[in-house]
Amino acid sequence: MIWNKDDKLFNTNQVFFAGMIPLLYIMIFIVITQDFKTPQEELREQTIRGKIDCVYIDHKNHAGVYASINKTEKFGIGSINMKKVQKGDSIYKDSGSLKVMIVKPNSHRIIIDYEY
Repeated sequence: MIWNKDDKLFNTNQVFFAGMIPLLYIMIFIVITQDFKTPQEELREQTIRGKIDCVYIDHKNHAGVYASINKTEKFGIGSINMKKVQKGDSIYKDSGSLKVMIVKPNSHRIIIDYEY
């Protein structure tokens, strides 16, 4: 077979898809190597100190039970602990721990352990 100067070895679709394969491998590598944290690991990194402003159910977020702390942050307390926590309680949690201490206005202390 004699090649003419207008003959192409590859068409543009083949070149495009051949170039996409390395890009796809790079994207998969990036997704796989990302650091995914469990909710327990994220909780362990948090430091919480403050007064509870209110306890509420967030119906837009799977009906999760949250405590508003110092009107600036929210903390998921869970439905099991909903009755233990009230407005006016103090809440403390150190970074590296999974234990949350609730201090009532009468100085009664409740420890909620999120280790499971």
